[in-house]
Amino acid sequence: MKQLILFGAILVLLISTVGCKKLLTFGVMTDCQYSNKDNLGNRLYRESKNKLWDAVHYFNYNNSNSLNYVIHLGDLIDAKFESFQPVKSINGGLKMPVYNVLGNHDYFVDDKYKENLYKTLNMPAPYYDFKVKKWRFIVLDGNDISLHAHPKSSPKTKAAEAYYKNLTVPSGKWNGAIGVTQLNWLQYKLKSAEKNKENVIIFCHYPVYSQKRKKVWYTNNPHLHELWNAAEILKVIDHHPCVKAWINGHYHDGGYA
Repeated sequence: MKQLILFGAILVLLISTVGCKKLLTFGVMTDCQYSNKDNLGNRLYRESKNKLWDAVHYFNYNNSNSLNYVIHLGDLIDAKFESFQPVKSINGGLKMPVYNVLGNHDYFVDDKYKENLYKTLNMPAPYYDFKVKKWRFIVLDGNDISLHAHPKSSPKTKAAEAYYKNLTVPSGKWNGAIGVTQLNWLQYKLKSAEKNKENVIIFCHYPVYSQKRKKVWYTNNPHLHELWNAAEILKVIDHHPCVKAWINGHYHDGGYA
């Protein structure tokens, strides 16, 4: 497998051809996790607004003429629905298109908000795709099957509990999985991209490399972050050479493989 797997961080990516001719650029942010509450260890929740503003300012004034878009890879908030408004307002100051990915903390809101949470972030759907030049960007929803994305009394939550109990690879309850319908959609999009000779980058909140795989840079990390069905997803993208990278948040230390 030759795809790039990238975790966390705030960065600008340059997708280049031979001779360093710039094809496109986009900015990546993740895990802002704003909330109006006291600090917890090294998590400085109230300071997230200022850090987000610094990132927006950087993208606007250092890259506004070259960035095709900016994407936030999930966990825009830490908890509570009212936390969205101030950070959405800051993100709204970006001078280029803005895309969002759903993270687990984005669902740490009252049950009544969960079904249409993607609309709060101006997303067309929980998972979707868009195209820039000859690149197809696919946004996945790793909360599809999870213990947090649906009301507690929902059959989907009950099904997720059973799914988690049957996992054969250890994983945190704060993670999730990509369901059959979304997985079929992903395969359709990848086949379509190959037919149209498009390169693909996949965005998701969660890492997809299992700790059981060899030569993974965070093998000794005791804090498990991967998608519950990471191995299944890897099998799919391994069959599609059009996929050039998987870029995610969730793992706060950052890194790549």
